[in-house]
Amino acid sequence: MSIFISGIILLGLFFLSLILSYPYKRLFGVKPSGKYTVYLHLLGWGMLVVGMILSIKTYGVGIGITYWFGYITLMAFLLVIGLSYKTKKEKKC
Repeated sequence: MSIFISGIILLGLFFLSLILSYPYKRLFGVKPSGKYTVYLHLLGWGMLVVGMILSIKTYGVGIGITYWFGYITLMAFLLVIGLSYKTKKEKKC
């Protein structure tokens, strides 16, 4: 269950990161429109809330919230590493 919660939190943080124009443009080639940023906001925060609810249901209130913050910390670190990675084709020499 913890892998499922981690995946939901990672997706939520990924959708929230796509609100910024640089990661969105790097992945899709265009800047995000206003309509898409609203959807990404709702989807990202919704996934984080679902992750918190699942964490609380699985571990209880006290430990569930603590694990949720731990999951967010780990998944944010992995997301930053993943978004900052550049392939050899993208590097400018």
